[in-house]
Amino acid sequence: MYRLLIIVLSLFSLNGSLNEPMVGISGQIKRGNSTNYIIAGDCQSLIDELKTDSDWLTQLYDPIIYDPEELGGRINVYGEIFNCLNQVEGQLSDEQQSILRLTGFFLIFADGLYATEGGSTLQLVDLSKVDDPGIVRIRDQAGVPPPPGYVFVRTYASREAMPLPIRQIYEDLNVAGVTMFTRYIAVLDETKANWPERALQAQSLPRTISHELVHTYVNSNLGVEAINTLPTWYHEGIAIYFSHSGENQAIITPNFTLYTTPPPDYVQYELNFKYLEAIFGKSQLLERIRISIDQGVSSLIVEDLDITSDDQLPARALAWQAEQDQVRTLGGTIVLLIIAYLVISGQANQLRLLNPTASCEACGSIFWLWNKSKLHQHSPPLRVWLEGDFGPEYPYSIHVHQVCQDCLERSQKMKQVYESRMQKEYSDDAERAVNIYQDWLNQAPSFYDSADQNTQTFTIDNAIELFINAALGTKYSPPWHNIQSTFEFIEEDPENEQDFIVTPPTRYRLAIQRIENLHRTQLKIKGSVYKTPTEIVIVWQDVENP
Repeated sequence: MYRLLIIVLSLFSLNGSLNEPMVGISGQIKRGNSTNYIIAGDCQSLIDELKTDSDWLTQLYDPIIYDPEELGGRINVYGEIFNCLNQVEGQLSDEQQSILRLTGFFLIFADGLYATEGGSTLQLVDLSKVDDPGIVRIRDQAGVPPPPGYVFVRTYASREAMPLPIRQIYEDLNVAGVTMFTRYIAVLDETKANWPERALQAQSLPRTISHELVHTYVNSNLGVEAINTLPTWYHEGIAIYFSHSGENQAIITPNFTLYTTPPPDYVQYELNFKYLEAIFGKSQLLERIRISIDQGVSSLIVEDLDITSDDQLPARALAWQAEQDQVRTLGGTIVLLIIAYLVISGQANQLRLLNPTASCEACGSIFWLWNKSKLHQHSPPLRVWLEGDFGPEYPYSIHVHQVCQDCLERSQKMKQVYESRMQKEYSDDAERAVNIYQDWLNQAPSFYDSADQNTQTFTIDNAIELFINAALGTKYSPPWHNIQSTFEFIEEDPENEQDFIVTPPTRYRLAIQRIENLHRTQLKIKGSVYKTPTEIVIVWQDVENP
């Protein structure tokens, strides 16, 4: 059912593929910063200090980190240990080899280790808040609790930009995404040469990321010890079921085993869960999935079906599909016989009763509502994309109850055009705003500390990133604002629709406010911006008490 490859130790050896120049973290805002790890002489003393935390090994496999400051500290600690072990001449112990590999993987994803400069970006994803469709389904519909901490999504601009351990996985050109352990994701986002390829990529990449995010969601809930105990059909079937994607993926498990799944198997895994939903109903299947993840037992999904081996579920799913095909064929034959009878008997006008017509709310054409054994009357209304007045690059969307098939097909293409344009605009805005906010913050008024003021301090680079994220969040709404920001701008003049990315706020007082999930009766917090000789300071005040 799947291909099995063992990642040999040489991939992570002292003089092997990890012995390349280091590159630091490159986040959503690309500035080319670089991390220099300390080279220490006594590696064992560093390891002994690491092991003073009783949870040290679990944290190496499953690093639970809640904020960028904590991430920076972990990068420094693991980077120092990795650099020390990587400089050792001679044989490492088994424990030291494991620590070298695990810290290396952490640095690859958290700090861009061995990626070519500017060739990768990092997105820190909070699974409790992200609005990815696959995560919304498993979190909010199935009720599986979100695991704590960030998931590390490392996007590479090319295969050449990847560190060798990941590049070797992507030598299989069919691989679209890689999940490693519980919370590491690597995806390829190459610049395509022509518009059709770019449009296809804009549609497929979010589904690939959604698929991998579901893997990390499940793996983090199961824990490193339980991941390998559950079969591939379970892991991949759940990822496909919730993300609605079946691209070829790869998974590296905590024992450094690589599973890559051929495309035909994905078709079978998707069919397995369609069959289970048909048997149990959607709500009961979701409940079974939730319990199976909670208890780490895949057989709970197929409980009461008298299934005792992995090959029985695919066989039953295939038999169910064959029955459905027979039913559809029989139904189609009956419809054709009725049509033939009505035509022969001169009652062809009665065909309208078999297939009622409607006016397409997108293009105005008359079409038959009955299609593929389903009456296509959309409620709630369906969002359809149409070509705009300013040309094919500027589509807009409307919500309709009745739409013809031609408009639906054109809508998919128009949506891809819109997504491609918006993603480029979003990226261009982020890059353009760096210098604007650097100049604006350098001109902030001086701040004199007062003990009774609620303040936060930031380096100039951190402040720039904070304000750019707030500007992006103010200008764009999901899914285009994909940076997890806890701040937004206070609108100074909503009627003028000020663009905070091109022009920062005119006032340093009341510049931004925290985004809080508070009741209307509770206060929000607003911030005023000042600077010290070395830092940017935000003074927080109650919004109703300037």
